[in-house]
Amino acid sequence: MTVCLGLMCVLLLVFITLYITITAERDMLKSYKNTVEEFNQTINSLQDNNTDLMTEKDQLKNNFNSLSRMKLELETRVNDLSAEKSQLQRSFDSLSQKKLELETELRRLSTQGNDTFFISNELMSWSESRKFCRDRGADLIIINTEEKQTEVIREEQKHQIQALSAVSASSIQRSSLSCLSVFEFI
Repeated sequence: MTVCLGLMCVLLLVFITLYITITAERDMLKSYKNTVEEFNQTINSLQDNNTDLMTEKDQLKNNFNSLSRMKLELETRVNDLSAEKSQLQRSFDSLSQKKLELETELRRLSTQGNDTFFISNELMSWSESRKFCRDRGADLIIINTEEKQTEVIREEQKHQIQALSAVSASSIQRSSLSCLSVFEFI
C-alpha cells in the first residue's frame, strides 16, 4: 500500500505538473494570440497610415508641380513686364527729349516775334477749341475763307513749324497772342 500510495503521490505530482504546464502553455498561447492580434492591428494601422501618406505625398507632388509651373509662368511674366517696362522707359525718354526739343523750338519762335501756329488733328467744338487756346495763353479766331486758310497753311509750311498740339481735325491755332482754328467747308 505504501507503494500504491507512493505511486499515487508520484502520479498526482505528475498530474499537477502537467496541469500547471498545460495551464502555463495555454496562458502563453493566449498571450501570443493577443500579441499577434496587436501586431496585426498595428500592421493594419501602419498600412492605412502608409496609404494615407502616399496619397498625401502624391497630392503634395502635384501641388509642387503646379506651383513650379506657376512660378515659371510668373517668371516669364516678370521678364515680359520688365522688357515692356524697358521699352516704355525708352519711349518715355524719347518723347521727353522730343518735348524738350519742341519746347526749345517754341521758345525760339516766340522770341523771334513770328506767328506760330498749331495744326491740330482732333475735332473739337468752338467752346472746347477756345478753352484749349486760352489754356495756352492764346485766343481762338476763325478764318472764314478757304483761300485765307490755304494761305495760312502755306505760310506755316514755309516756316517748317511742326505741329505741337491738337484742337480739331482741320484747325490751326496761333501761339502766344492768338489761337487760330480753321473749320472745313462742306
